[in-house]
Amino acid sequence: TRLEWANTWLVGAQNFISLLALPLGGVLASISTPLTMGIGAGCAIIALVALLLLQGTFLPSSSSSRHHIVIEVIDGMRFLWKVPILRTIGLMAGVINACWGGYLAILVLYVVAPGPMELSASEYGILLMGSSAGSVLGAFLMVPIERWLGGRRWSIGLNILGNMVMFVAPV
Repeated sequence: TRLEWANTWLVGAQNFISLLALPLGGVLASISTPLTMGIGAGCAIIALVALLLLQGTFLPSSSSSRHHIVIEVIDGMRFLWKVPILRTIGLMAGVINACWGGYLAILVLYVVAPGPMELSASEYGILLMGSSAGSVLGAFLMVPIERWLGGRRWSIGLNILGNMVMFVAPV
């Protein structure tokens, strides 16, 4: 469907940016940490200016009653919990994101010097670039493979299996 293609292209674009940004970040970090932080801060300022220049009305309609943020978050959680597919996706995404966060936090300890692999910062960026390249390739192949397998259940199952293999492989 069009939504699947749109989501696939969105993830592919994010991974393509990572493909470019990771090695560039590694090279910049190996040159100068203040330079790297300055470029990051500059990008944040550009994003802020772009947000301030947006035109339009982005407030919710006045007919909806306004509540404290905590009440709205609780209402949102209740809604997610009542819809099985959203609950499943939310829990799966939360677990996968937590695993990726832990994986990447520990990976750097092993691969960057003085870790066992003794890679430089730029070599670490190139290592991470490999996973981004695979993700971009996966974005191009996702919809055809999903059609070939016959549905979304296979995609979700393969996503879970692929992440488990990724996290268990270093062990």
